[in-house]
Amino acid sequence: MPRARLRAVIALLGVLALTAGCSLLNRTPDPAPVAEDFARDLAERSVNPQMLTNPAAADEADILLDDAVENLGAPPTFHLREPPALIEPLADEEPTTRRATAVLDVEWPLRSGAWRYGVDVPLEYSDDAQAWKIAWTPSVLHPRLRDNQSLQLRTVVPQRGPILSSDGDPLFTSRPVVSVLVQPRRVKNLDEVLSVLDEALQIEPEPLRSRVESADRDALVDVITLRMEDYTPLRSMLRPVPGLVFQRSDRLLTAKRSFARALLGQVGPATADVLEEIGRGFGPGAELGLSGLQRQFQQQLAGRPGFAVVSAAADGDAVDVLHRVPAQRGAALRTTLRPQIQRAADAALADVDNPSALVAIQPSTGEVLAVANGPSDGSINRAFMGQYPPGSTFKVVSTAALLADGLEADQPVDCPATATIGGRRFRNAEGSAIGRAPFDAAFAQSCNTTMVQLAPELPPGAVAGAAEAVGFGRQWSPGPEAYRGQVPPPDDIVERAAESIGQGRVLASPLLMATVAAAVADGTWRPPVLLPDHAQDGGGPIQMDRAAARALDRMMRQVVTEGTGEALRDVSGGPVHAKTGTAEYGQDSPPRTHAWIIAYQGDLALAVLIEDGGAGGAVAAPVAADFFDRL
Repeated sequence: MPRARLRAVIALLGVLALTAGCSLLNRTPDPAPVAEDFARDLAERSVNPQMLTNPAAADEADILLDDAVENLGAPPTFHLREPPALIEPLADEEPTTRRATAVLDVEWPLRSGAWRYGVDVPLEYSDDAQAWKIAWTPSVLHPRLRDNQSLQLRTVVPQRGPILSSDGDPLFTSRPVVSVLVQPRRVKNLDEVLSVLDEALQIEPEPLRSRVESADRDALVDVITLRMEDYTPLRSMLRPVPGLVFQRSDRLLTAKRSFARALLGQVGPATADVLEEIGRGFGPGAELGLSGLQRQFQQQLAGRPGFAVVSAAADGDAVDVLHRVPAQRGAALRTTLRPQIQRAADAALADVDNPSALVAIQPSTGEVLAVANGPSDGSINRAFMGQYPPGSTFKVVSTAALLADGLEADQPVDCPATATIGGRRFRNAEGSAIGRAPFDAAFAQSCNTTMVQLAPELPPGAVAGAAEAVGFGRQWSPGPEAYRGQVPPPDDIVERAAESIGQGRVLASPLLMATVAAAVADGTWRPPVLLPDHAQDGGGPIQMDRAAARALDRMMRQVVTEGTGEALRDVSGGPVHAKTGTAEYGQDSPPRTHAWIIAYQGDLALAVLIEDGGAGGAVAAPVAADFFDRL
């Protein structure tokens, strides 16, 4: 046969074969329904083995999907983007080979928003089953996922925002700590472990014994975390004890443990309730605010965690980053605290055993300069949240009402040992009876009997009005929550008398009473400000009557030079003006009392409260003197 004719025959046969192959492809069922069913199976995390070219791969697919959903926190959705495209056989394949590719849109509802991408799903036509089947591979879940890999979520913890002092310096810095733990399998004598911990760290033995005995032998039972400077002196006592384990790490801490502790709070490994509060991607072990401002302003300070979705090998090591959301660092929290003044306040309360508080304010601005609470290891911010009868410190307020009603500071008044008003007997708590004397002398000696005789003569609501003018009940806020006091309308003449000496139903916080002293110092009541970005002014500032402010200024100085505040007479730094208070509470007889003093020196005002402390002049005034001497 001539060569040209042979070539023509071969070409014709090729065309016939190709035509036959195309005809076969044209007779193949549509793969779209199979791709749609497979997308539904993926969404339900239950792949039908009969749908796969290799039925044994169904378990692998289900496990991979389940693990991915658990790791990423939510199930994805799968949607067929477009009908599957048929693929022509490759050059080395039989003409009857039938393949197609479906494209699925995958969407994971992650906490930062949806993560979307597309995947190619290979399909092959099975002659035996007369149906299209899925050629499973991990790349069906993500294009860059390979055999023996999984999808995992890795959290990126943001840098925590700083709490700043008034000069912009961080009040917390990273400092070394040592965690003391007990590992049961290493313990040789549990009684020895408990005895040493009790002696060195005052750890209650029996609760710890129960925790150790119920723990797994290889577990690490947490005992306490110590600052390095606290651990070092105890090292020689603790290290030799079999069973004790020590782990060093770094933690955000203030310069001293006592530094504004109850106000600022602590940062440490998050508890379950803290994690529930923040609810955005932080997990166990994350360092979060546990108390105080660190917890109250958690959202601002903690920032927003970032994360990365990675393909991970069987040993957990990341192979490839498939999706990334950067962390957003926490924002700074500005305060008005001045470290030098705060250290003086903490030191002044260091030796006070009773629950106590000291607040220092700058009268010209209302800025809170120091907030101390005792004992130093406590977490209750009594300075802001305490609700106490203010006792005779409230006489500054009731005296303002009397001055507005026409009382003169040198007007003669009576200061007997007792006075009976409406059938109730009142007595002097601090000063002695001085008989007939000028009002300013009675004020200096804190004569309750003088005030309870004069107050009922005031117009109704006069004392409450004077109290509102210095912050009582107004809607101010220093930034964090604070108690704003109350002066309820008195029901009878007895309550009107008790109101004038800060008893009855009158209540105040140390912070509020510090603003009262500051108002006299500056001639204007200013709302206290601790967090400039969060404070509310409550309608302030409010200017006092100038004549009344001058009279109160003189009388509060007289309290120091001639009265119950003589402990402040010789402090360094200039003249101090003050008013002491001894506030009765409870039902005991004789009544128990809180010790108070409010005072100012130049442009610095304070309030000191000592719960169940006794007399303000004898107990609270020396604490205030110690504070001023430390500045």
